[in-house]
Amino acid sequence: MLDRLIAIRRLMRTGDMLESCSELAVREPKLMRLVLQGEVAAIVNIQSVKAVEFGVKLRAVAHN
Repeated sequence: MLDRLIAIRRLMRTGDMLESCSELAVREPKLMRLVLQGEVAAIVNIQSVKAVEFGVKLRAVAHN
């Protein structure tokens, strides 16, 4: 987890995110892989929350 945070901080402090990602992928592929895994996990979490919210709303409507 700490490695991901370090990589994300490194990407965020530079001006050109796309260039930084490209450089990180070449210089430190393991670190870039961790960043990508973190991004995918975040997307999955967002989708899960939306699915749960949708289910809760459906139940609320059904009970009204």
